[in-house]
Amino acid sequence: MPAPRTSASAGPAAQAKATLAEALGHLAIDRGKTVAWHTLESLAALLRRHRADDSVAKAIGRLIRADLIVIDDIGMLGVAPGAADALFRVVDAAYEKRAIPLTSNIHPAGL
Repeated sequence: MPAPRTSASAGPAAQAKATLAEALGHLAIDRGKTVAWHTLESLAALLRRHRADDSVAKAIGRLIRADLIVIDDIGMLGVAPGAADALFRVVDAAYEKRAIPLTSNIHPAGL
């Protein structure tokens, strides 16, 4: 099996980026894989909740057990404090272990 890859799709709204990510998720599920789906905001909220009891590392560990981790609509809302840190921590933990499709309507240079 090839090494997992992180891919990003950026482009204007209504260009089917989320639909493509959703199709990848359904295909993975159809093939017996597990999928986690987050927006940047929900990912940041997840880690914020776990900071209170210092269980962020455990939360990230549980999250990266999923075979596919979709992070959708980066940049749809303003980037909340901690959101960039949450994204970095998840991508760093999953690097070369899990596939992470990312979608955004903003080019990465514009975030």
